[in-house]
Amino acid sequence: MVKHIILWVIVAFCYQNLQAQVQGCTDPQATNFTVNATINNGSCVYADQNYTPPFINNLPASLSGWSGMVYWDGFFWGHNDGGSGVRTYLYAVDTTTAAIKKVIKFTGITNVDWEDIGQDSLNFYIGDFGNNASGNRKNLKIYKISKSFVKAAGDTIVIGIDSIGVINFKYSDQTDFTATGGNKTRYDCEAMFFHRDSLHLFTKNWIGNYSVHYTVPAIPGTWLATRQDSLNTGGYLITGADIGAEDQFILSAYNLSLLGASQIILIYGFDSTVFYFNTGNKRIIQIPGALQIGQLEAICYINGIRGAMGSERFKQLIFDVTQNLRRFTTNQWVTDHYQHNVLPLPESGSMRYNAEIDSFEYFDGKDWRVIVK
Repeated sequence: MVKHIILWVIVAFCYQNLQAQVQGCTDPQATNFTVNATINNGSCVYADQNYTPPFINNLPASLSGWSGMVYWDGFFWGHNDGGSGVRTYLYAVDTTTAAIKKVIKFTGITNVDWEDIGQDSLNFYIGDFGNNASGNRKNLKIYKISKSFVKAAGDTIVIGIDSIGVINFKYSDQTDFTATGGNKTRYDCEAMFFHRDSLHLFTKNWIGNYSVHYTVPAIPGTWLATRQDSLNTGGYLITGADIGAEDQFILSAYNLSLLGASQIILIYGFDSTVFYFNTGNKRIIQIPGALQIGQLEAICYINGIRGAMGSERFKQLIFDVTQNLRRFTTNQWVTDHYQHNVLPLPESGSMRYNAEIDSFEYFDGKDWRVIVK
C-alpha cells in the first residue's frame, strides 16, 4: 500500500511539472497566443503592422554613406561604409540636429567595407565585413576600440593601430572562395551587436530568403564565425542590428525588388541559449520605403523601448533622398509580452513591464530602474 502511495505521488508530481512547462506562444498580441504556455517556443504569429518612424533630421553631406550606429554617452556614434576614398573615421552625431560633434580618426587600418558598429560597456566594435562585391573576401575583420580613447577631450581624436584590437574571422561553413560577382553571395554581412560575451552577426541574404546568425568571440585573434540559427526574411536584406534588452533585439531591412520597401524586425522573448531566432518572437513591422526615408542601413536602441534608425543617401533615376535619422518606439508591440512574462530571476540587461506604475523597467544588476518612454 505504501509503495502504491509513493508511486501515485511521483506520477502526480511529474504530471504537475509537465503541466507547468507547457510550450507555445506566450505573447498576448499574437494571433496564436497560448494562454497556458509557460515556455515561449518562437511560434508566435502576428497580424500585419505598419509604422512611420518620425523624422529627426538630415545628416551632413559628409555622411551620405551612413551605415552603422550605436547610442552612447549622449550621442549617436556611426560611420560611412566602404568605397574608394572612404575615410577610417568614427563620428559622434547630435541626437537632435544630426550635426557632427566629434570625429575619431584611425590610422594604420582600412575601411574596405565598414557596415555596422556594436558596443559593450567598455569598447566599440566596428565591422569591416561587407562582402557583396565578389563574396570571396579572406580579410573579414572587426576592429575593437576602447571607449577610454574616444572619451578623451577634443573635437578630433587620432587613434593608431597599436591601440586597436583586430578580430579576424571567416565563416565556419564557407569553403568555396570563388568570386561570385556583385550581390551574389550568402556570405555578406551588414548587421552586428555584442551580447552575452560574443559578437552576433546577421548576414545580408543575397542568395535565398534566409539571414544566418553567426557568433564570433569578442577577443582579438583569428576565429571561425559559428553558425547558430537563421531567419526567413522573405527576400528582405538585413542591413543593421542592435540589442535592446537581455532578451530583445531589432533588425533593419529593405527589399531592392520592391523599390526599397523597408521594415524593422523585432526579436524578443528568446531564452538563455544562443538560438535567438528559434526561441524568440519574430515580429515584422513595415515602414515607408527608400523613396520616402532613404536606403535604411543602420539602427540602434537608446533604451529598451526606443531608439533611432539611419538611412544613407538614396539616388536612383529621378529620386534623390538625403541621408537622415528617424526615431522609433517599440512599447506598443512589446508591452503585453513583458507584462505577461515576468522574469523571476533578473539578469543584468533584463526588461519588464511594471503595471503598477505603467512603465517599463530595466535591471542594472542591482535595481530595477524606470525606462523613459
